[in-house]
Amino acid sequence: AGNVMEVVGLCDVDAGNLGAKAKKWPQAKTFSDFRRLFDDAALMRNVDAVTVSTPDHTHAIPAVLAMRARKHVYCQK
Repeated sequence: AGNVMEVVGLCDVDAGNLGAKAKKWPQAKTFSDFRRLFDDAALMRNVDAVTVSTPDHTHAIPAVLAMRARKHVYCQK
């Protein structure tokens, strides 16, 4: 058995994108504001890594919040 990825949280400001991803991973908590995701202490206890995929000039803050939370980060802009 290989590594298994469990998606525990999803965040997107676009409700359509978020809804589509929530259908793919129905067990994940959903957020439209990344700050609320990082504020969710219970969720963050279950997070090993964060991927940040945002438009230009918007990736730094969520990536830094993830690093400050001592999470592995994959960041693409």
